[in-house]
Parts: sequence; structure tokens; C-alpha cells
Amino acid sequence: MTDLNYLFQRQQQERSSIAAATHPNARAAHERLAALYEGEIRRITSGRINIKSSTLD
Repeated sequence: MTDLNYLFQRQQQERSSIAAATHPNARAAHERLAALYEGEIRRITSGRINIKSSTLD
């Protein structure tokens, strides 16, 4: 069983890393990881929790 708190923490860390990244490739990688965590959160909660993906500028 996956720990939902861990997934939330990682998703938030990746979103913060997007804002801190200085290279477009790094931002894209963090965006992709955040989206994967968000998808996993949706999957294990059967869609009850849906986090809107948005890039930080």
C-alpha cells in the first residue's frame, strides 16, 4: 500500500522545484514528475482527490 502523505509531499516538492529550476529541461523534468505523482494520487484514491496541474512561473 502506498502512503498518500508521501505522494503529497513528493508532489509538492516537485512543484517547488519547478519554480527553482534554472534550465527549461529541469523544469520540464520536475513538471513531469509532479504530474506522475498527481496521477498516482488520483489512481489510489479512485479519483476522489484530483490535484489541478499548474506550472509555477
